[in-house]
Amino acid sequence: MRKSILLTTLTVLLHLPVMTDGATISDGVVVAPSAVTVFEDRARVHRSIPVEMPIGSKEVILKGLPHRLDPSSVRARLLDLPGLVLGVRMEREVHLEDFQKEVKDLSHQLALVEDQLQGVEARIEEIERLKLLTQRLAKILAGAVSKVGKGGILGHTSAAQIVEAQQWIADRQLEHSLQRDQLEIQMSEFLVRRDDIQGDLIPLMQGSTRTTWTAIVLIQAQEEGTGTVELAHDVPGARWVPVHEARLDEETSKVNWIARGQVIQQSGEDWNDVKLTLSTARSSLGLAPPSLIPVRVDAVVRRAEPVADVSSVRRESDSYRGRAMAKAAIPAKKPASSLVGAEVVSGSGPIRFDVRAIASIPSDGSVHSVTISEQQMDAQLDYQSIPLLSPHVFRRARLTNGSGAPLLAGQVSCFREGSYVGDGRVERVAAGQEFSRHFGSEGRIRVRKVEIEDHSGSAGSFSNKLELKKAFRITVDSVFPTGVPFELVDRIPHSTLNEIDVELGSDTTPEPVLDEDGIVRWVVSLEPGATNQFILQWIATAKKDQAQLLERLR
Repeated sequence: MRKSILLTTLTVLLHLPVMTDGATISDGVVVAPSAVTVFEDRARVHRSIPVEMPIGSKEVILKGLPHRLDPSSVRARLLDLPGLVLGVRMEREVHLEDFQKEVKDLSHQLALVEDQLQGVEARIEEIERLKLLTQRLAKILAGAVSKVGKGGILGHTSAAQIVEAQQWIADRQLEHSLQRDQLEIQMSEFLVRRDDIQGDLIPLMQGSTRTTWTAIVLIQAQEEGTGTVELAHDVPGARWVPVHEARLDEETSKVNWIARGQVIQQSGEDWNDVKLTLSTARSSLGLAPPSLIPVRVDAVVRRAEPVADVSSVRRESDSYRGRAMAKAAIPAKKPASSLVGAEVVSGSGPIRFDVRAIASIPSDGSVHSVTISEQQMDAQLDYQSIPLLSPHVFRRARLTNGSGAPLLAGQVSCFREGSYVGDGRVERVAAGQEFSRHFGSEGRIRVRKVEIEDHSGSAGSFSNKLELKKAFRITVDSVFPTGVPFELVDRIPHSTLNEIDVELGSDTTPEPVLDEDGIVRWVVSLEPGATNQFILQWIATAKKDQAQLLERLR
């Protein structure tokens, strides 16, 4: 059983006037949090206590406040009764306490995190070995390509088989890179978790004391009655991140999208049965942009010139910016949007999600999920392939955010026909905005890409330019019993140099859509049992003295 003895009291903040004669002082009470607003790097905790007030002044003492609170952030107000708060005094209390149980629990959590870190490090080492092996295979294949049909290690391997092997190697390299990125993210999370645990464990191991704060609130009422004193303060060690879950139903062509908030807190105090609010406000960005100081370039003259008053220039710049901002139209505040899990309040600034359900979140650093919204989205379904990067075909859903609030950027777990297909990431999607989500690969469509032309030479009999032609044949087979919509994506070089021109060749068929960045798209319907063939040809031309530039396009 924990034993606690008050050792000392330290006053750190004092802005109370002297109490008037006849004022009463209430006994100190421990008041649990009633509402919490969580930001990206902190939380604002609210607690309330009813008070019977006479006419005049009275002190209300709230004890047992967490040691990690920011004393400068403490604010108090009087509700339900005419009056005002005259001031708040914060006192730090140090208790002698037995922390053996806490040390044991934190040591156990630290050992678990260390084991997880070792597992991630071992997995990273394994992926590095696989990447090295894949790189060696790529070099061996590249060195043996020239010996095809000449008794080399490839024997009589066809060009199509070589291209397929190259695509397999490229696919493995991409897969290893993605796995490495995911593991590094996990390692960063585990390192943060380990640092948080060590930050709590070290003070407990070094000493057997516990620190709390006591708030002494001086209020004054204009009439007798029952009022409510509300105290609010900020605590570090709390944050939340948005996460999503997307479930595709192929039969109905709908996606059930659930947005959640994952709350993590180590504020030193459990939040039991609190009204929870999640806010996107980011205090780390500041309240206003910094001011620019003009940079002047003047000619050097012999006679002395008066020094420019930079401060006056800055004042003029600030004044001009203020006038410009005053002329700008002030957007009207948007009403609250009612979603399944939270009431969403959005205006011209940050968004606040007022979670409907009462929440309980212990101060142990574990992840607790709360539902923000759930909606059914109509999906325009098709299949997409980018054979330059992967030989696989992927299921794609084109969606529209039909809720009254944006989908925040974060991780999304994807399910297709009830089966988990993987994790991805969604960027911020505004209300009413269209976006796409992929739901894993599709094995009933096969895509093969083969190079069929690679020629360089003079652009013409009397031309002073060189020409490089490359062409590829892309074959798509579908075993679906019905026609399915399909998008094939590839690219041609995009030249920003005046010395080189790149354009689609006349042999390209069928005619694709080409954007300004050289991305080529075919949107077709794959008929059942039919083989679809696409030819992509591009031609690059340059002057003969720029032959080296053309060679780099190979």
